[in-house]
Amino acid sequence: MQDREGFDMQNQKETIRINRENDDSYVIIRTITEKVDAEALVRITDEIKKGIEAMGKKLDDAKAQHEMISSREGPFMKHYERAKKMADKKAEERKKESLPSPKGQQAEAEPPAGDEYE
Repeated sequence: MQDREGFDMQNQKETIRINRENDDSYVIIRTITEKVDAEALVRITDEIKKGIEAMGKKLDDAKAQHEMISSREGPFMKHYERAKKMADKKAEERKKESLPSPKGQQAEAEPPAGDEYE
């Protein structure tokens, strides 16, 4: 009996291994091996190669995107730092405006000169 890929399903062998982990848990490793002819092996390795090449291309694309974003980060950070300084400066000005002046506090604390208490 052969499946659609041309592999002989009757020549399969299943191996099960149980590994004990450090945390007293167990991991079951199930491996299925099968005998294949040379043509099937070549097809399998070609598919694996194509998959690796595709993943390599995706990785290269991701690297290119990262470089593009990184090249824009410098100018962006300059604008960000400038905007942050301006925002901090405005926040300080608002804080100073909201605090009463020291002269105003003294004037409220001392009664006027004409109204002395005895």
